[in-house]
Amino acid sequence: MIAPVSAFLVSRRALLGGIVASALRRNANADDKLAVLIGLIGERLRLMRSVAESKWNSGAPVEDEAREERLIAGIVALAPSYGLDPRQAAAFFRAQIEAAKCVESALIARWVAARTAPFAAPADLQSVIRPQLDRLTPALLAALAAAIPELRRDGTEQIAAASQLDDPVMAVAMARAIQPLLELADARRLK
Repeated sequence: MIAPVSAFLVSRRALLGGIVASALRRNANADDKLAVLIGLIGERLRLMRSVAESKWNSGAPVEDEAREERLIAGIVALAPSYGLDPRQAAAFFRAQIEAAKCVESALIARWVAARTAPFAAPADLQSVIRPQLDRLTPALLAALAAAIPELRRDGTEQIAAASQLDDPVMAVAMARAIQPLLELADARRLK
């Protein structure tokens, strides 16, 4: 299935290009906290192709409510150590989970429609992919905590631009993933 892979690579380039372009427009440097956060969100979403391939081969469902609840409980417990409100951190990670499921579901639906055969050597969900996701969790928490002050300034344009991707599935997933950031920015602007 060349088309989904090509679209995925195009969306990856578009995301990175958008971050770089936005940083340059704002005369930002490598310390651009919103760009770091958006980049980590994109990195997490890109892993969803591997998750979907593993689930496609195993027949596992997209939703794993027990894992999702364990992740959210862990986020709530960790949030204060990052200086984050546990409710805001949980809302942010719920959005990441929903965005991930969007990508997984769309890819699996494409593969069903195309009658795609099982993948030859997908990465193992338990030993390879989930550890990568687990390593991203504290990085996302730290990046969220660092980016929140920028939400008080003019960060909404950069946040909204992150969802301008060529791949419609990734664009919808990114829009879902960044929704809590836009809500936080609006709430902070009203203060």
